[in-house]
Amino acid sequence: MGRGFIHYFTTFLMLPHHHARTQPGWQGEPPALTAAVVRDWAALSERLREAENRPAGDPIRVLVERLPEEFRQPDFSDSASRDRWLAAVNAVLSEPSFHAAIRLERLTAPVPHWVRGLWTRRDRHLRPDQHAALNRGVLDAALGEKIVRPRQPGVLEKVPPAMLADPSAHPDALDGFVTGLGGAGDRFTLARIPWAAWRAPIVFWVFLLGAMGLCVVGLSLVLHRQWADHEHLPYPTTAFVRALLGDEDGGSLVFRRGAFWAGLLPVFALHLINYANVWWPDYVIPVQRTLNFEPLLELLPVFRRANPSFLFNPTLYFTAMGFAYFLSSDVAFSLGIAPYLFTLVWGTVAGFGIATAGPHLQPHLHASMYAGASVAMFLTLLHSGRRHLKAVLIRALGGRVRDPVEPAAVWGARILLAGFILFVGQLMRAGVEAPLAVFYTLGALMIFTVMSRLLAEAGVFFFHPHFYPCGLLLGFLGTAAIGPEQLLLLGMVSSLLLIDPREALMPYAVSALRIAEDARLPIGRTAVVGGAAVLLAAAIAIPVSLYWQYREGAIKTGDGWTVNNVPRMVFDLNVSTVRTLEAQGLLGPAQAVSGWSRFRAATPMRGPTLVFGLSFLLALLLVVLRRRLARWPLHPLIFLMGTHWQSRTLAFSFLVGWAVKALVMKYGGERAYRALRPAAIGLIAGEVLAALIPLVAGLLYQVATGQPPRPYRIMPS
Repeated sequence: MGRGFIHYFTTFLMLPHHHARTQPGWQGEPPALTAAVVRDWAALSERLREAENRPAGDPIRVLVERLPEEFRQPDFSDSASRDRWLAAVNAVLSEPSFHAAIRLERLTAPVPHWVRGLWTRRDRHLRPDQHAALNRGVLDAALGEKIVRPRQPGVLEKVPPAMLADPSAHPDALDGFVTGLGGAGDRFTLARIPWAAWRAPIVFWVFLLGAMGLCVVGLSLVLHRQWADHEHLPYPTTAFVRALLGDEDGGSLVFRRGAFWAGLLPVFALHLINYANVWWPDYVIPVQRTLNFEPLLELLPVFRRANPSFLFNPTLYFTAMGFAYFLSSDVAFSLGIAPYLFTLVWGTVAGFGIATAGPHLQPHLHASMYAGASVAMFLTLLHSGRRHLKAVLIRALGGRVRDPVEPAAVWGARILLAGFILFVGQLMRAGVEAPLAVFYTLGALMIFTVMSRLLAEAGVFFFHPHFYPCGLLLGFLGTAAIGPEQLLLLGMVSSLLLIDPREALMPYAVSALRIAEDARLPIGRTAVVGGAAVLLAAAIAIPVSLYWQYREGAIKTGDGWTVNNVPRMVFDLNVSTVRTLEAQGLLGPAQAVSGWSRFRAATPMRGPTLVFGLSFLLALLLVVLRRRLARWPLHPLIFLMGTHWQSRTLAFSFLVGWAVKALVMKYGGERAYRALRPAAIGLIAGEVLAALIPLVAGLLYQVATGQPPRPYRIMPS
């Protein structure tokens, strides 16, 4: 669970219906049967003649019984007779009574999940065109692809009803959401929200994401003892909290140290001056935090080919500099050097005309590098903690082991298993096949685990994995093997679960458990209270979000990312996938393959697969070198940071922090390093305290004037 759950939860569920109005590529074929879609008239005639031998409720028998007498044994010898027969058939298909007389279990051919979705709500909320689409879909399945070319539905028709809001449930459901229902002086209440359009998708997604929440909280409990005690990870972000409360030896508070105030006050004053400049630019001169190294690009033109933004115009973030002071040298150096190194690599590759980046949800070279390194790190974590994890699993299943295992970890494993089963089951309920559902769930848990490890080991508090389990499956299986329908469903889950998980539940849970243990609180109880707090937050945030969106309009309250990007990208991907498969003549086979046969039909994408393997092997090599060589300067996370936006933004600040620490250790030794630790904490605290000033001042300004305050950002956003 990440920021997408609330940031664009409601817009993703409703705005696709709004975009479908203006996207011709999203529209499906008309439901009417035409001569162009009939592939074998002779086979069709034979199928109609044997209709009376079919069981009651069979679609072909129902069709023939409802046709006028002269069309029940048609003559397809000329186009005029064919057209007359098609007109009679389309008249039958336009009637809801056609599918009302059908028994779907009579069909032996596979029925597309979008047809089953319409079937489940055929008695309510179906428009006339949806009735016709359902009738045509059932008839296509009964006749088979060799007789007729199946109708290609609109992209939103393929979505199970529970996965999107239903604008047909209320006249104001869609337009009221887009433009708002609250007028000037109008008293708007929660009761005016058209809840009928939202109940089913809210229940589906809260259950699905709640199951993933169980998984990550349980996994955090399982990994806590291994990371905190067995591997002694530093948890830099929680070390900052401990330092504010008191040092590790139970000594005085850091507030009493002069070095702390020497770090805090200049940073706080700098931001205070810059915030004053936002309001009074004619009277206050800002203190520049951004440096300009762009002239160096004239000497290094290779960097221009790989998006060097922020690398040669870096902004100093004192929080990153402070955290770098607490990190091991190889970690801090890798965080700083990674974007520069990989910008050089990708710029060189781009010089050969090779595209390295690509859209979200799809496999490309950048995403494949992050995926390969993440899999390598995940397997390394499993290998390092194999004894502890094995003992916890055995205890969770009721077995006995010699190694001591705390009860919280045992219950965490049970919660993890329960959440895993619930998540997979909910995916299958939506139409995802079992093998893909299992692999997708494992991939999502791997991403959250690696993110949490980066926070616990390296203090990476601002991170985006930039690859998705659906994209990973697409790269390894190929478009024809995974199929456009399965890719659509998995892409929709990724759109809410992983599209922008820079604030995710599991890293917070891992940090909270460490803070609780330092405070001598029971970690099991902490996990329960934390989980309850998340549920309470969701119960408040969803109605509040809908309230403001229906009052003011989602277009006004949202931004370009939440209104235009996220609600469209997975559906645009489906449209392009279908067109590509049609052009290659592979759409029919792609829709026919299912289950484990998808893996037998796999045709991996060469470029992404090659980069994945290379990144995987190099990351494992760095793991080995780091463990064998005491002074090895690079951490495997260098492949995870790469060149994505967060790493490019913070890289220079991490390099500055690393350089300061290196100089202190070289010329002052351990004593000087410990003496300056309060100053590093002060840098972080200065920015945290400064962030409160725009928050409070902006709130007071908006209450007093009714106008939005002028923005001032301290950390990148």
